Amino acid sequence: MKTFLLYLLLTAGVVTGTVVVVNVIKSPETPATPQAATQLVTNDSSPSPTVAQPTAGETAPTASSAEPATETIVPAVPSTEAPSDTTSDPEPTPTASRVVFDADCLGKDAAFLPFANTLTISCDSTYMYITADSLADDPMMVGITLWNHQVPLPQLFVGSNTWKIPLHPKPLSSPQATTGQGPIGVAINGVMIYNPTQQDGIYTEAKDPLLIGELGVCGGHSGRADDYHYHVAPNCIINEVGEVYDKPIAYALDGYPIYGYYNADGSTPTLDECGGEDDPVIGYHYHARKTYPYVNGCFKGAFDMSLQPHTSPVREPNPLGHKPEVKITRLEFNYTDWSELEYTHQGTSYVIRYYPAGDNCYDFQFVSGGNVLHEETGCPGSSGGQGAPPDAPTAPSASAPAANTSASGFALHGTGFIGDEMPAATGCDGARVSPGLNWTGAPVNAESFAILMNSTDGPDKWYWMLYDIPSSETSVPQGGTAGGTLGTNSVKDVVVNGYEPPCSQGTGTKYYRFTIYALSGTVGADLNPQTATRDQFLSAISGQIIDQTEYVASFARYESTGEISSSPGAPPEPPSDVDSGRKYCGDGLCDNTESAAQCPVDCDV
Repeated sequence: MKTFLLYLLLTAGVVTGTVVVVNVIKSPETPATPQAATQLVTNDSSPSPTVAQPTAGETAPTASSAEPATETIVPAVPSTEAPSDTTSDPEPTPTASRVVFDADCLGKDAAFLPFANTLTISCDSTYMYITADSLADDPMMVGITLWNHQVPLPQLFVGSNTWKIPLHPKPLSSPQATTGQGPIGVAINGVMIYNPTQQDGIYTEAKDPLLIGELGVCGGHSGRADDYHYHVAPNCIINEVGEVYDKPIAYALDGYPIYGYYNADGSTPTLDECGGEDDPVIGYHYHARKTYPYVNGCFKGAFDMSLQPHTSPVREPNPLGHKPEVKITRLEFNYTDWSELEYTHQGTSYVIRYYPAGDNCYDFQFVSGGNVLHEETGCPGSSGGQGAPPDAPTAPSASAPAANTSASGFALHGTGFIGDEMPAATGCDGARVSPGLNWTGAPVNAESFAILMNSTDGPDKWYWMLYDIPSSETSVPQGGTAGGTLGTNSVKDVVVNGYEPPCSQGTGTKYYRFTIYALSGTVGADLNPQTATRDQFLSAISGQIIDQTEYVASFARYESTGEISSSPGAPPEPPSDVDSGRKYCGDGLCDNTESAAQCPVDCDV
């Protein structure tokens, strides 16, 4: 049994420099990691936005002497299934496999060996595959003061739902920003790294997750799928291996490695606009930074977000309706028994307890003063999230339709989506731009492509019509047309030209169907792009369809106003002490002039 017991001894009015004792206790059966059983963590050990980068020529800390072994035993990722006899709490028997440096990995797997007991690395000629559950051996969540009420759960990043890092990065002609991209890399402990902005992709210090207290002492927190991830450089890893370290601490999704704050010789790197530099020995690479954007500020290499794994939300957060201003003081995580996260809210201590109930479901209890205030069970897809992962499929339903691939292999994917969730920029609270899509396996004799987007609730209203896309194209960029003709939408009960973003009136997740048609010709003058209806569009292409396929994606708004019951199981109620000039936005408070995407809390990630 792998157990983390994290005690944070905090008192009111903690100041920088206060010593915090963190005990990390493992069962004897769990292979040891380089992390000490007991360690001292000060507030200064968390990523500090006020610490300036060393100037050129400044002496760096002493180099770490840590060298991973060239051979290690790697157990399988622990199961999240509950034991059949919970009273005896038997230890799981890991299936170990001997892992030696894989020649196919080109030596890149060596970076992960300090954490080899928590993940598995394999390679083919194209990708390095990282199998992990995105949980860390560091003090997860402890120290957070602004919280979305999510907890760390093991993620099913296994099988086909693993991280795929290009072994041979391909430079882009011009860099692409990481802001708004969701995950941008994977740390060497298997925990994903997100961009340092909220999902709207707009950075300000007032919304920096680190500066406003959303991140714990190691720079991480849990997102809407209870998925633990970092938003800054993984500083606890850097503290463990040493600030001067000759191997990567992470890999970006474009395949380029991310090193620590310094070069291997202790010198200060000279960074480009993406936070990287070229080296005659190790090639191009990024470096961690102690200030925004903390890791790579843009991608220098090509990446395909649709290849990356997705998460599966199991519940709606915050059934007690607490404000986001809290203090997380303790996390005890257990793979096979009850886990506990303790926090204080308005002077009262609360505990969220959760237990693996089987089939990747979890039982939750919300406790205060020994009294259970609320109980619920959450399963993948039950919260209206992205549905079950590929290795645990569920039957399609009206609430969470499944995406399709044609029998010929013609397939459509989202570009820049987080799993199958559309980016916030494509909604009415964001930039209101059309989503990026890409496709594979198209018929070789296609002359053009056409795309139609409508709600899965019914085809009567369509959001986006795009046709006469040249056959040479394999994607449409976000906000672009790829040379095609932009048609109409009918969302507001009138046919008008252009894309209309999702903008549901209630909170929660809605689903949208994208259909791409491979055509033997073009539409041309047969349609008026200013007035053509969906039926006219389908009639114009009906005789030209060679093949077609669909892709179902989700979009969620997290803004709610008005009177809401606070009884157990109901959505959270706006706190009674909220000023009349403010409204409740998901897990945070916003001014009336702000949209959901501008809330100070990371509601969307």
